Amino acid sequence: MVKTVAGELSGDELVEVLVQGESEQAAYKAWWLAALAEFDRRELWAEEGFTSCGPWLAKRCGLDVRTAREYVSVSRRLQVLGRIRGALAEGRVSYSQVRALCRVATVESEEFLLGLALAMTGGQL
Repeated sequence: MVKTVAGELSGDELVEVLVQGESEQAAYKAWWLAALAEFDRRELWAEEGFTSCGPWLAKRCGLDVRTAREYVSVSRRLQVLGRIRGALAEGRVSYSQVRALCRVATVESEEFLLGLALAMTGGQL
């Protein structure tokens, strides 16, 4: 019998669900950010009369503009930062960690900073 209600899971099973779920969400977020970068690169937001991707994303996805612009910024940076992009796609780092790394990382520093991220939380970064 498949356990579908969290109350039916053992403590160990709950830990596994939480850790695995976060890893799977990170991998999906990497894919989503790649799609966003391509959407932005093609300037498809202009077809609906927007002047940039952030406001389009805010409107269409129900985000506040600041969050939407941050997603666009991170998606653009990940096109250059392949190691960080790969770690997110593999679920080894969270979006929170990646967001912090993208603010400061360069191609030259990303390997070092990624090493820090593997040992720290997004807030610590």
